[in-house]
Amino acid sequence: FIAMLSVLLTLLPRAQAHTTGRAALFASAEPCAAEGPYIADVRLQRYASCARPPGYEGTSWADVLAEATGGTVRFWMWSGSANINAWVDGWLTPRVGTLFGVTLERVPAAPPALIEAVGGEVAAGNTHNGSAGLVWINGVNFANLKAEGLAYGPWATLVPNALNFDFSSSAIRFDKGVPTDGYEMPYNTAQSVFVWTGAAGAQPTSIPMLKQWLLEGGGAGKFT
Repeated sequence: FIAMLSVLLTLLPRAQAHTTGRAALFASAEPCAAEGPYIADVRLQRYASCARPPGYEGTSWADVLAEATGGTVRFWMWSGSANINAWVDGWLTPRVGTLFGVTLERVPAAPPALIEAVGGEVAAGNTHNGSAGLVWINGVNFANLKAEGLAYGPWATLVPNALNFDFSSSAIRFDKGVPTDGYEMPYNTAQSVFVWTGAAGAQPTSIPMLKQWLLEGGGAGKFT
């Protein structure tokens, strides 16, 4: 499976900016290209397409970086792995600070609590300075977040690193059957390992084969 990241609506004051004309404040132009090549130097990157995220119409990626400088992103994430926490705190956070002048703050909290918190903030009219900006989220909580209109987007298909992903892949295009629609960015991958105790070479090697084995191949009651 692929873990996903979502941006919260309450993080971005300019998610509403297109209704007030604030995007017109940005005058710098950027070449409009439908696709790459990908630029590895993060300080020279460009949007991945001609489209722009809501509130950022008429901007360049340089405008986005300039606006982000000096800001803080509160990253809500499951924090039960010491190795992952160490990577976020000891590797990712310093680099985000050095490269972009952004403070990344890891918030050890579960997505259900985040959805409740953000929902309360939006209900109270706070859509500009919420308690959460970025969340490591699973399929069920993403479905709830999206259904309640609390996720910002689409953005994932438009940022520079979008060129590194195949958003037509079903593994990315859907999260537990819910269309991601550019509201989630792939974060990491994992795979399941099965132990087969039957005859060598007779094991299912794909999801369709596994399904067939369960329904028609004598696998009923033998798979946990």
